[in-house]
Amino acid sequence: MSFWTGTHWEPDAPAPSPTPARPGKRRHVLEAITEGALIALLTVGLIAGTTFAGRGGSSLHATISIGDGARLSAVSGEVTFSVTRSIPDNDPVMWVTTKCYDSSGTRVSWLDLPVIWGTWDSLEGYAGAYDVGGSWCEAYATLRPWQSRVLGDAYLRFDVAG
Repeated sequence: MSFWTGTHWEPDAPAPSPTPARPGKRRHVLEAITEGALIALLTVGLIAGTTFAGRGGSSLHATISIGDGARLSAVSGEVTFSVTRSIPDNDPVMWVTTKCYDSSGTRVSWLDLPVIWGTWDSLEGYAGAYDVGGSWCEAYATLRPWQSRVLGDAYLRFDVAG
C-alpha cells in the first residue's frame, strides 16, 4: 500500500517476483542431448575441414607416356611407362593397366602393375616393364584396375611393331 511522505504519495516497494520455475526433467534431458549433438557436429566439421585443407582442395590428375616420353610410331618387346601425378598421395595406390589386342580386336594380354615412385612425395614415377604383343595396345593410369577406370586423361594407344 502507498503512504504519504508529507509532500507526495510514495508507492510501496514492488513485491518480489516469484522464483522462476525450474524446467522439467524431460526438457533438461532434451537440452543436454541437443547440446551434445551440437558439440559432436562441430567436432566432426572441424576434423573434416582440416582433412580437406591438408589436401589443398585439388584433385588428383595424372599423365602417362612411353619411357622417357619419346614419340614412337610402334613399339616392340618390353615397354616401361613414365607417370606423373599432381598430388604426392599414395593412398590409394596408382596403377598402370596395359591391354594388348590382335588385328581382329581380341584381347591377347592384360597386365596391371603399380606405379613406383622415387619417394612418397615424388610426382614422377614409372610402371613396367610390360611385354607387349598383338597388333595394338592401350595403357592407362588408374586407381581401380579391376574397374578399368582411366584416371583423368592418362591414356595411351599405340601400335605394336612386327
